[in-house]
Amino acid sequence: MAAMRPMRRHPPRLTPQHRGLRSYVWRSRDTWGVLGVLGASMAVVVLAYDSVVEAWSKALAWAWPHLGIGTASQVHLVEVAVPGGSIQSLDVALSVPAPGLAHWWAVAGVTLVLTATSLRLSRERLPTIYFLRLVAALCLASLIAAAALGPNAIMPADAVLNQLLTLGMALLWSLPLIHALVLYIFPLRLLQKLTATLAALLLIAVGIPLQVGALAWLLVHGSQLVVLPLHLLASFLPQLLGQLGVYGFFMSLVQRPPRLG
Repeated sequence: MAAMRPMRRHPPRLTPQHRGLRSYVWRSRDTWGVLGVLGASMAVVVLAYDSVVEAWSKALAWAWPHLGIGTASQVHLVEVAVPGGSIQSLDVALSVPAPGLAHWWAVAGVTLVLTATSLRLSRERLPTIYFLRLVAALCLASLIAAAALGPNAIMPADAVLNQLLTLGMALLWSLPLIHALVLYIFPLRLLQKLTATLAALLLIAVGIPLQVGALAWLLVHGSQLVVLPLHLLASFLPQLLGQLGVYGFFMSLVQRPPRLG
C-alpha cells in the first residue's frame, strides 16, 4: 500500500484591513483641537438658536394659511423651562378632518398596490421588497386601528409635528457633542470638523420647517388614516438619514493611516 503523502498546509491569506482608531496616534493637541471645535460649534448654536426658532415660527405662520393648513394663530412661540433658565420653543396646532370614504379606499388601494408590487419584484431586490411591505403593513395597521378604535385613537396629528419640532431643537443643541464623540476623534482637519458640524446644523435649520410644512399638508389632505405611516416613515427617519449622510461624507475624507511594517 502506497504511503500517504502529507497534506500541504497553505499559509492563511492576510487581507489588509482598516483597524479603526487603533491605527491612529492620539496626542494632547488633538484633545485641545476637539475641545476647541466643540466650543466653537456650541457658540454658534448659542448665538443662533433664538434666530433659528423665530425663523421657523415665521415660516410656518406663513405656510399655514397659504397652504390651506390652518391660520397663522395656530403657530406660536413658547418658553420651555430648562435647568438654569428657559429657552424658546415652537408649538403648532393642526386640525385634521375625519376620513371620508375616498380616504378609506385610497389607503386600502395603496396597501394593495404596494403589496402586489413587492410580490412581483425579484429576490435580488430584497431591500425594496421589505420597504414596500413595511409601508403596506403600516397602512393596513392604520386601517385596522381606525376601524376598530376610531380614527382619533391612533395619535393626534399635531403631536407628530410637535415631536418633529422638538427633535429639531434637541438636535441643534446635541449635534456638536455627538460629532465630538463620533467624528472629531478621526484625523480630519479642524476646519473640516467644524464644517461638518455646521453643515449638519444647517440641514436641521433649513430642513425642519420644510418637513413640518410638508407633513402638515399631507396630514390635512390625507386625514387621520395617514398619521401612523407618516409618523414612522416621514418624521424621524429622514432626519436620521440626512445626518448619517453628512457624517458619511466627512468620514470619506479621512485619510487611511499608513501600514506599519
